[in-house]
Amino acid sequence: MSATLLLHGPLEGLSSFSLVNRKLAAGLAAEGWSVSTCASDGSATSAPTFGPPDVHLFHGHPYDATTAPGRTNAFFLSYDYAAFIPADRHLAAQLNRNFDIVVTPSRFSARACRRSGVTAPISVCPYGVDAREFHPNVEPLPIPGRRRFCFLALGGATERKGTELLLDAYSREFSKDDDVTLVVKAFSYQHLMPWVAAALERAHRSPRAPHIVFDNTEPASIAGYFAAADAGVFPFRGEGFGLPILECLASGRPAIVSRAGGPLDFGRVGVTWLPVAPRERHGKAQVEPDRQALRQLLRQAVERGPLSPTQQQRIAAHAATYSWTRCTARLTQLLTSARTPGRRRRALSTTARTAYVFLGHGSTSWRQHSVQVDRALTARDQSHVSISTQRPAHVPPARIVVGQSGFCVEAFLASGMASRRVLHRESAPLDQIAAILNRERARCGLPPERMAPMALWRDRMEASLADRIVVTSQCSRQHFVDAGFDPRRLRVIWPGITPARQLPPRRTSSPRLLFVASNPFRKGIRVLLEAWRQVRNPKAELLCVCPRETLASAFVLRHLTMDARITVEPFTSHRRFLSRYAEADALVLPSFEEGFPYAVADGMARGLPAIVSTTAGIDEAITHEMNGLIVESGAVRTLADAMERLLDDAPYRRRLGEAAYARSRVITWAEFRRRWSLVLDELEAL
Repeated sequence: MSATLLLHGPLEGLSSFSLVNRKLAAGLAAEGWSVSTCASDGSATSAPTFGPPDVHLFHGHPYDATTAPGRTNAFFLSYDYAAFIPADRHLAAQLNRNFDIVVTPSRFSARACRRSGVTAPISVCPYGVDAREFHPNVEPLPIPGRRRFCFLALGGATERKGTELLLDAYSREFSKDDDVTLVVKAFSYQHLMPWVAAALERAHRSPRAPHIVFDNTEPASIAGYFAAADAGVFPFRGEGFGLPILECLASGRPAIVSRAGGPLDFGRVGVTWLPVAPRERHGKAQVEPDRQALRQLLRQAVERGPLSPTQQQRIAAHAATYSWTRCTARLTQLLTSARTPGRRRRALSTTARTAYVFLGHGSTSWRQHSVQVDRALTARDQSHVSISTQRPAHVPPARIVVGQSGFCVEAFLASGMASRRVLHRESAPLDQIAAILNRERARCGLPPERMAPMALWRDRMEASLADRIVVTSQCSRQHFVDAGFDPRRLRVIWPGITPARQLPPRRTSSPRLLFVASNPFRKGIRVLLEAWRQVRNPKAELLCVCPRETLASAFVLRHLTMDARITVEPFTSHRRFLSRYAEADALVLPSFEEGFPYAVADGMARGLPAIVSTTAGIDEAITHEMNGLIVESGAVRTLADAMERLLDDAPYRRRLGEAAYARSRVITWAEFRRRWSLVLDELEAL
């Protein structure tokens, strides 16, 4: 059976990453790999069905590399600057920890990796060009108003590509009387279109402005653009390889190119080098092209005129030595070598008792939860080791590996058969959450939220690999059972509640309900607003603390304009957020899916009663009409009655709030730690 290879990265767009990945997938399959693909620019409704691959190959933007799930992991990295920028400050540690080999398409990118602290093995494997698509005899694309000589600038119209620099040099060097055209072909950077428009406006400001054609369409092939041009212009500030430059040369067209970066590997055939000076800007080690030299090179190209067919064929023949067959053969050699025994990353063995893999600590509820899990494991085992994926390090040998959902698939895969694995998750499986969320977004007039296929795959793989899955409520447990998981693998452990030392004084002004939701659509804002319309108390207030995107919903905006009693406020500082509890009389959370909502628990700890749905998770900690109110999930009329009853009856509200506070005092972190210890004892006894 051939070795399995998972190619992960952009695959569906027209970017260079997507084009390269499609070529790599086809070429590696021809080399004998059993190839599966996972598009980082795609979306899915259910998890892909492939298993852990023999080789995982990531090729895409560094910020998308959230996973290394293969038995061997390779990162194909084209880096545009001479050293990693501040935004990629964790990249070197991530490469050193999770990847067995780093492959770069140029010597420039390889040097950038070494300069930035990458100690993983680094090898160079140049991209290719398809000589059947890019060659001198391609049918030219019609250019509106094309003049005798035509320049082409093709790629992302960004500052890094020097687009505004080219427009400035071109408009200063030429006028409308010159028999010359500049075509700027940009791709899919819609958020940059205002920036490009401003640069074009400056170029056109003079009444003698030269002829410029701007095009951001997405044709099936760009070969016709090169065929329509007489020369390419690429005055970039940073470039890891320069695939459009290679395609320009393969089309037999000469190119003016910044003397820097990955294109230095192409040699001199067909290339006129543009002088540059080193420059650091916004933490980017890049270059700055010489503007006066660019003007001179543009003028010289026009005076020299188009190349002869013989000259074009010579340039094309040299560029064609960079073939995709050569690329995938070289890549196969590198990946095969990386799979040999004695790999750098150790598999887990059975010497320590527990290791915990999680994202990191913080003030958000799920980060707080990881703090408490960490404390529970440390209290049981003083030799316990904690590994935050924000500070990449090797997971030490352990008999039990505990992982936070979303961040532990690598550790689970590396642990081997000798270790037991425990996954803790605060909610339902991700595909079920996505289904609920997008159903509610549609009802509120919003497009579906994109769910990355790799995120769904990781979520399902972590749960499949775990010997035990710890969730925070019976509601979440039922979602896992409905998704086909064995109930015997599931355990419910409530988080604890930290009660206030004493109850704060209650407000005496207009009664206010507080709705807190980082994901308001899944947590029932539609049902809440529909029910609120039926609340007759004119003095009542509803404060919704939600992300700003909530206001993008026409449904939400309509209810806000119809009812002045509703306020929507974005999340601010943690201290300011906590002050909202003192300004509220009760909480409401008609969630459609929930683990254990900390917002409600923190309210109970401050003596605030809550109205929750039967699928809000924390309904198990509430006794109806004793320390809160429980309503059927999605029941608008029942929710309206519950809100009206709580808002209209202050003594009833206080009585439920005092009982909620008493209940919070018996849901302790000590019990949380005890239950975690029982789960681990159970696994050690197997």
